[in-house]
Amino acid sequence: MRNILESKFLIVLVALGISVSLFLGVLSEKIFKTSIDDWGNDAYSYNATALSLVRHQTIHDSSTFFYGPFQRPPGYAIFLAVVYGIFGEYPVAVFVSQILIWILTLILIFEIAKRFFDFPFSTIPPLMTAVYWGVATYVIDINSDVFALFLNTALIWSFFKWRDKSNSYFAVLQGILFAFLVLTKPIVLYAIPFYIVAMFIIKKRINKKLIIDILVVLIIALLPIGAWAQYNHKIVGNYGLASGALTLMRRADDVNFSKGRINSFVIASFFGDYVADYFYPGYANDPEPYTKESIEREKRYYQNQKQDKSNEGQLQAQYYAEAKNLIMSHPVKFVMLGSIYLQRLNSPVNLEGVELIHTFVVKDGSFSIIKFLILIGIHLVWLIFIFVVVFGVILAIRMDWKKWFLILFFILYFNGTYALLTHAEARYIIPVIPFYFFLVVVCWQRFRAYLSK
Repeated sequence: MRNILESKFLIVLVALGISVSLFLGVLSEKIFKTSIDDWGNDAYSYNATALSLVRHQTIHDSSTFFYGPFQRPPGYAIFLAVVYGIFGEYPVAVFVSQILIWILTLILIFEIAKRFFDFPFSTIPPLMTAVYWGVATYVIDINSDVFALFLNTALIWSFFKWRDKSNSYFAVLQGILFAFLVLTKPIVLYAIPFYIVAMFIIKKRINKKLIIDILVVLIIALLPIGAWAQYNHKIVGNYGLASGALTLMRRADDVNFSKGRINSFVIASFFGDYVADYFYPGYANDPEPYTKESIEREKRYYQNQKQDKSNEGQLQAQYYAEAKNLIMSHPVKFVMLGSIYLQRLNSPVNLEGVELIHTFVVKDGSFSIIKFLILIGIHLVWLIFIFVVVFGVILAIRMDWKKWFLILFFILYFNGTYALLTHAEARYIIPVIPFYFFLVVVCWQRFRAYLSK
């Protein structure tokens, strides 16, 4: 009987996942961008690299350098190259492929949820993921976020399958998935040691088979990562997996905040620039993290790079050194401000996945109490959701911390690293958003148990 119910649920889940993603694609009008030339910014770099792989079997341009203003990791571009190589050079082919991995992701979320909850509670995380616009809106898009979500979800699923089956094939799969995840989101590189710890924790005893499987994961994951680092050193003179200096600089220069700027930044992070501008007039016209100063700095970077791309390694080193000096000048302040960026990472978003932080801001600075109250209301409701998630973390640790270790680690890792080292866009934590809904279920079950007493 349960198998029949689960089969029916999967049909509903797939239909819902497809419908919501298509609806948001139409609403954002991304679905109508049917030519590769329609896509700019991040998508341009990914597309150009992918097409170079398809047409010339190389990942760099005619000058042997990367496409676009930043050197991006190759994982998502390789995925695009496979899609374009098989189905033709059409964005629609990417949309269809991402719908397929979106469906697979939802199914894997359900499979993971069944390890933690009985039916029908196990249906809640995949259902909430399917309808949450902050994730589904990126299915019809050319960006790496949904691909990273699939990789992270598949990695966690393969981890539990390896635990249950003790089959080395799942160790191989974990290594492959981890390599692609790092080559899609390089910040995950530093999670590898903790992942190995999770493998030790989840097994009840240490034996030769466990050591071999861990070595298999490490070797398979680190070989392609190391190869890409070596390739970068040959091309641009450093071992970085992607260009990250400007991103770090956006955070590092926060140490120069005045007390008033910190106060306005805190209000903006919790309730939006519009509300912050009411208490600190003028803030909304020069908000964090895209201040006029940071925009000018990045323009200078692009101008220097455009003159000679071969100086990319030197430019990155220069900006990293400047960021390091800023951070070391006020290390405590830098870390403390990371807690505010943590809130920005977990901000409510609109139907296009963009944070509501800058909503209602206009150049003339006009004020409306209705808009003011709407923003405060939306953010307060969202803060309640975040509080439930945090409470769920505490409950999960108390219930069975070993079983929950990997999921909780990834949630904390994505939040911590992106809050500390980047300007914290909400889409950065898409790979762990489904597991927020796991914690909501934990709280809901605890609440039901409390009521039944």
